[in-house]
Amino acid sequence: MKKQILFLALMLLPIVSYAEKQKIGGIWYDLDDIYKTASVTHGEKNDYYGNIVVPSEIYSIDNQSYYQVTSIGYQAFYNCRNVKSLILPESVKYISTGAFYGCSSLRSINIPDSVKLITNQVFYGCSSLTSIQLPEGINSIDGEAFYGCTSLSSIKLPESVTYIGLKSFKNCSNLSSINIPESVIQISEYAFDGCSNLFTIEIPDNIFLQHGALDNTGWIESQPDGVIYAGKYVYSYKGSLSNEISIHLRDDVTYICDYAFYDCRNLTSINIPNSISLIGSYAFFRCEKLNTLTCYMVNPMSFPDNVFPNNTKTNCKLVIPAGTRSKYVEKGWTANFKEVEEKEDGDPIWLSIVDAERGCTKLKCERGKAYTFRIEPVEGWHIHSVTFKGADVTSSLNSDKEFTTPAMAESSELNITYAKGNAIKGVGGKADVKITVLQNNVVVSGLNAGENVSVYDIEGHLQTTATSNGSPITLHLAKEQTYIVKAADEIVKVFVK
Repeated sequence: MKKQILFLALMLLPIVSYAEKQKIGGIWYDLDDIYKTASVTHGEKNDYYGNIVVPSEIYSIDNQSYYQVTSIGYQAFYNCRNVKSLILPESVKYISTGAFYGCSSLRSINIPDSVKLITNQVFYGCSSLTSIQLPEGINSIDGEAFYGCTSLSSIKLPESVTYIGLKSFKNCSNLSSINIPESVIQISEYAFDGCSNLFTIEIPDNIFLQHGALDNTGWIESQPDGVIYAGKYVYSYKGSLSNEISIHLRDDVTYICDYAFYDCRNLTSINIPNSISLIGSYAFFRCEKLNTLTCYMVNPMSFPDNVFPNNTKTNCKLVIPAGTRSKYVEKGWTANFKEVEEKEDGDPIWLSIVDAERGCTKLKCERGKAYTFRIEPVEGWHIHSVTFKGADVTSSLNSDKEFTTPAMAESSELNITYAKGNAIKGVGGKADVKITVLQNNVVVSGLNAGENVSVYDIEGHLQTTATSNGSPITLHLAKEQTYIVKAADEIVKVFVK
């Protein structure tokens, strides 16, 4: 009876796959004899060098069996400083953590379409890697994936990417351009920290931008002192606050990032617009002189315990819209402040009209009311683009060149640019070139790779040039000026406010 019980117990044990290590064709593999798969693994002395081609299938003479190569194992090429190139087969579905860590001579590698994840530290310290093509289907770029790839100059992220991990591109000092797809949900801490040559980066709306993600980039260094906005995010405050200051945030921002105003010790008052949906940790921590916080939020959100300095309970007044006290009590706001004041004046709604001919004017609007504007170009120019809240509305103009806003619910911007020459699109200009002003930056789209953009001031002095790589070009120009932008055959007048 005991023998029968023992036999039954053995039958119930799971089948365990055992990996056997063999060197075949100059490459080491872990062989799985049950599933007949192979994973490239590290050599006994990290003896890989030169140009390596990984086959899709191998044959083991010892085992007299074929194996399909399905993965690159953990630190398989760790610190193989003499590897120059790698060709991976389409059979590879997974590349493990640190697979090419420290391959400082690696210049080229392909990522098979079957791979869906760029794992932690996979290209850490690959300082000779100049470019890499990521296939559609990649959904995550994990922590430190390209850390220290100092020769990497550009990378195109596929539309499938949803996550950019901790320090994933940190210290990629030669990286000058990168696209952030609308699919991205989160950019983690210090993702682009130290990318000193990265002067242009567009952050989509509705993304979780974590602390330090853009620190020490060329983009940050080129920003003037004051509040730094990354799209609709309040990223940080730049510069020293030697004197007491009051800050008024833009009316369209949606998120105040972690540590945004950390240690701004001379900040005395600030507003929180109604558009804000999230305030990050330590956003106002160590702002010890903060004495007035004016919130225009009708429906306040909850916030972390460490957002405000400890002394707001004794030093700071919270000003909120009339009739909203119970909501602020429910979300925990009132307990953090010395006193609470309700005011009838809600968050004012402003329409900024930015006209390339006439500069910028601001119109105070009634909530819920629509406004109509007639756009009159000067002689020799025609309407090139009209954008409202960043969206192109040129085609919605009526025959009288009039534009009607939707019912105004929040502060917005109407931006108008003019092109020189014939008003018929495609005559005197390249039909698909579009030059607009978005968030106080000039954006040129529709150019082919290699085509140039030149920007002049109104007196004809050259200000800057750029060459297209096929993606839209964003130009950061001095504010409160009119510019002439030449792109392909198009000549367009813009105003940057």
